[in-house]
Amino acid sequence: MKKLTIFVSALLLFLFASPARAQEVEDGGSRFFRAEVLEVLSESDQGFSGVPQPVQTLRLVILDGDSKGQEVEVEHGSLFPISKSQLVGVGDKVVVTTTRDATGEIFVITDTLRLEIMGAALATVLVAMYFLVGRKSLIALFVFALGSILFSRFGMGQIQAGADPVLVGLVSTVGFSGAYIVVIKGKSRKSLESFMTVSSVIALVAALNVFLARAMAISGFGTQEALLLQTGIVSSELILGVFIGGVMFAVTGLLIEYSGNPDKEDFTKLMTISLFLIVGGSVSLVMFIALNKDIPLWVSLNSELVAREFVRVVSVLAALLLTPHFSRFYAKKAWKSGD
Repeated sequence: MKKLTIFVSALLLFLFASPARAQEVEDGGSRFFRAEVLEVLSESDQGFSGVPQPVQTLRLVILDGDSKGQEVEVEHGSLFPISKSQLVGVGDKVVVTTTRDATGEIFVITDTLRLEIMGAALATVLVAMYFLVGRKSLIALFVFALGSILFSRFGMGQIQAGADPVLVGLVSTVGFSGAYIVVIKGKSRKSLESFMTVSSVIALVAALNVFLARAMAISGFGTQEALLLQTGIVSSELILGVFIGGVMFAVTGLLIEYSGNPDKEDFTKLMTISLFLIVGGSVSLVMFIALNKDIPLWVSLNSELVAREFVRVVSVLAALLLTPHFSRFYAKKAWKSGD
């Protein structure tokens, strides 16, 4: 019953915290809506700086907010250049915002609406998990979602209050791992050993991250999200701290299951999975280096983009190497204490 309560609470918080529930957001006068394409009135290629760019004239119907049901005409691709892959058709759902030009307020398409597809895909995966793996996997997933939401809100609140982002990241990840281990594995000596191992390794990984970041002059910028944060919102020190905190959080996920009594086979399995995930998430970077033959290879490898991925790889390997030693240390301590 306790785990069922946690499961239901996590599910409700996950659903109510979902961005899908925000129908209209106001920020600096801009309003955002969902809309559906009713008709493609025209489609042509217009030149921008000598390069042909597709432009569409569309008739949309607003699906939510105070303009629900209103039909509007939109020039898609005239204000901001788009590619062929960003053209839309009848029945497609899009995100629109309001802006102003010489004629007054106008609607502009900012993105494709993906939340419905994401929701359907998530529901399919959850049903498959329930029938193929069991209820425990769903409980673990939603406890993770709940913990992520709570600790991210705690972390952001502390950072905005002026706390050191690396320290906040360390406290958040250690607190998250402790809560997750207790809920999923229960209260036991092995759970305590696992928590102590994870906490110790995460602290060392944080120190390693700070050292490598300072030694290689890594700013933390590089992803689109980090660049957006840079635009007058946060400092470069905070961005670096967020980058290090993200690495610590990723490593925590590995250590929760790896701690206990890991062997060399477990190390190889988790190392392989981690490296595939890291490299898989950086395929565009690998392609950029391979295709950009005008830049010497050593210059590309020296870039901060590569250095950031290097820090991730070294952090994962260091965490996996240290965990068995700390696991045996804490197990031995508990055995000696007679617990």
